[in-house]
Amino acid sequence: MNALGVDFGKGLGEEKAKLYGLYQIHSTKVYTISKDMPNDEFREGDAMVANERGVFLSVLGADCTPVLFSNTDGSIIGAAHAGWKGAVTGVVEAVVEKMCALGAKRETIRACIGPTIHQSSYEVQQDFIDQLNEFSNIPVEPYLLDKQGRSYFDLPAYLREQCNGSEIMVEDLGLDTYKLKDEFFSYRRNTHEKLIDYGRQISVIGLL
Repeated sequence: MNALGVDFGKGLGEEKAKLYGLYQIHSTKVYTISKDMPNDEFREGDAMVANERGVFLSVLGADCTPVLFSNTDGSIIGAAHAGWKGAVTGVVEAVVEKMCALGAKRETIRACIGPTIHQSSYEVQQDFIDQLNEFSNIPVEPYLLDKQGRSYFDLPAYLREQCNGSEIMVEDLGLDTYKLKDEFFSYRRNTHEKLIDYGRQISVIGLL
């Protein structure tokens, strides 16, 4: 990650840029990142915020949702890895609170939902639905589709509602990792195709 961060920064004309990543654990743990922190240590957590020039934040995904945040003047940023568990336990609100602690106002924060698995590809079982209902702060039924006795969860729509609940604006790119085989990696698609491993896409936001 350290070498990648240097190359990434040089490509954008920011030679002292540092790229940060996490050891993602499907949590709501958020770190406030500063340039004096080493970027070759992968802290356990699923989100970061920053307000220093030359800091780039990254999250990995292969069906889980990358959510990138910025306030309107581009002075404070955030990045979250939102699998279903992070989504229902509040990773969006956790990022918003950390950004506000750095000086952002909720009405100035914008979020972008990146490539993620979509409802038509996300079949879930009853034990999964039980966990959604246990942890969620909103009713989950509107985000479940019953089709021929099978249930499908709409993760990006659920995250859009979490952004609305946090009083921030949100844009959804509408990119389905499962269906867009030539463009994105998908853990679930590879599992269905009985492939041994799968790749991940990286989503990055930075301050120049």
